[in-house]
Amino acid sequence: MMGIERYVFAAALAMVYASGQAQVASGAYAVTGSVGSHEFDGKTVYIDPYNGRTPLDSAVVTDGRVVFSGQTDVARYCRVDVGDDVYANFILEPGNIVIDFDSLRCGRGTALNDMAFQMELEDEAKDSVVRKIWNDVEATVADEAGRENVAVRRVKDYYHKVFRKYFAGHEDDALGHLLLNSGFWANMRLGDKAAVLAELGPRLRSTSVARREIRKVEERNRMLAARGHTGPGAMFKDVEGKGLDGRPVALGDYVGCGRGYVLLDFWASWCGSCKAEMPYLSRLHREFGGKGLTVVGMFVADTEENFTKAVSDEGVVWPQIYDSGNAARGLYGVAGIPEIILFGPDGRIVERGLRGETMVTKVTEIMNKHKKGL
Repeated sequence: MMGIERYVFAAALAMVYASGQAQVASGAYAVTGSVGSHEFDGKTVYIDPYNGRTPLDSAVVTDGRVVFSGQTDVARYCRVDVGDDVYANFILEPGNIVIDFDSLRCGRGTALNDMAFQMELEDEAKDSVVRKIWNDVEATVADEAGRENVAVRRVKDYYHKVFRKYFAGHEDDALGHLLLNSGFWANMRLGDKAAVLAELGPRLRSTSVARREIRKVEERNRMLAARGHTGPGAMFKDVEGKGLDGRPVALGDYVGCGRGYVLLDFWASWCGSCKAEMPYLSRLHREFGGKGLTVVGMFVADTEENFTKAVSDEGVVWPQIYDSGNAARGLYGVAGIPEIILFGPDGRIVERGLRGETMVTKVTEIMNKHKKGL
């Protein structure tokens, strides 16, 4: 929010208080908001809870304003939608609340809403903070190759620190619910999220956002476990799918039993980073295809219709498997793509996480040693 907008919002809040509105009784709330025009006059709008399907209150927009009043025995994270891009998220709790539809789209005037407002101000400023972190890393970290990792780690630390600042003491209330929907939460490491989720009280754990995030953490833990069982030295796990001709094909048709090395590429049509690996895979296919190395694509997290089209569009000429049973990523603990794994002639994993020129160098070295040993 620009400085002038903050003053305007503060002035609007003061005017509401100065208008003679009485102090609310215990458990009572009064929610007031200015829509900014008369376009929506006569429209009925609702206070909708984020964890529930039944509106908590309704009001009619009059003279460009909306006013709700009622009783609540518990604070709840809610939303009011007036029209396209005219909405506000706030915490419905006892007290006088002013909601802002224009800038931060939040509420002020009560304890939890004022804390949420401060968090929204930090959220608005986070892009400039992140830019400063990246600039500082570029100016102070000599290792150019390692700068990105350092910057990402510091940015993630920043998101986590701000989240924790507001979350402390709100592990089972409406502010905690709001924070689980914030930009800071969205950008946190999954490991940091797991620690937060373990601290949630029963009320927050029952919300849809918490259940969704818990499922993500559980899936991540399954992926980590699978990855731990499919590291270098581990025997390959067979996966069945479909070939370009629609017939059944399995990874075991290529890997193991002394049939040479196999470079397995997990990819999808929508994955730009996957497509960026194609020139490197093509180089290795041209150099070592038919000479002890087979490049195989594992098309995952995509549709069969996209499968044949993507292979044609990318000019891929090496064997492909469409993961029709959606099993390959789970077996190999592939949380994100591209993921490229090198298998040896005995079917055991030689290396995984290969990318770009580093992959070309590593595979070339192995294949040259392989040729000398023949």
